[in-house]
Amino acid sequence: MTQKIQYYKYLSDNFLEEFKNYNKIMENYLFLNYRKSNMYFEEDNKIGSMNDQELIKFSQTFFEESIFYPQSFRTSFFIQIFSVLEHELKEICLIHFQQNKYIFSIADLKGNSDIEKAKLYLKKAGNINFDDFEPEWSYLETMRKIRNRFVHSQGEINQKHPDWNKIYSFVSSNENSLGLSNCAECLEKSEFYRLYDIDSTLTLEIQGHDFNDKMILSVKKFLNMLANKLTN
Repeated sequence: MTQKIQYYKYLSDNFLEEFKNYNKIMENYLFLNYRKSNMYFEEDNKIGSMNDQELIKFSQTFFEESIFYPQSFRTSFFIQIFSVLEHELKEICLIHFQQNKYIFSIADLKGNSDIEKAKLYLKKAGNINFDDFEPEWSYLETMRKIRNRFVHSQGEINQKHPDWNKIYSFVSSNENSLGLSNCAECLEKSEFYRLYDIDSTLTLEIQGHDFNDKMILSVKKFLNMLANKLTN
């Protein structure tokens, strides 16, 4: 089991490193494309000389390149990274089950997600204490809640949602990475509750180009710690 899980860990490391390189290439492309477009319109005060039709076209292009394209890429890539975490965890559980001939596998367990079932299997079959993986595990648990909002509700959330407090707390502490529509996270608490009632729907937005890099690093660190625990 030691050799197989260690070997799998190296495969996982290489795969996540490729994801990190991909993220860097795409973020750089998005930035350069945005800058090139805006430099063109800023030359010789082109915006000031535009007619209404040209101004509408410029506004649409500006929105697409500064907001829509980066948001679409970062959100879909974030969801993909989390899918990698789920897959890697299931594979580690499967290797552990096959090598130890344990009485049950991850497939025999009930849970709302593969993450929950993997955690349950590793606690019962591998004697894993997830407190040993802090702060990575708490961070990934928060990412799971954020990921669920993107997957199931296009990022929408309001104060009635059971994950609101956890997500809002994270957003408020990471304003440069993740935000809520209308810059709600920038408001003082009293001002926020004056403007937004409990039914107000806000939308999560990945604002920082390094948000997914941090996610990849956390996944990589967590999987390495888990593999080391299982092989010691």
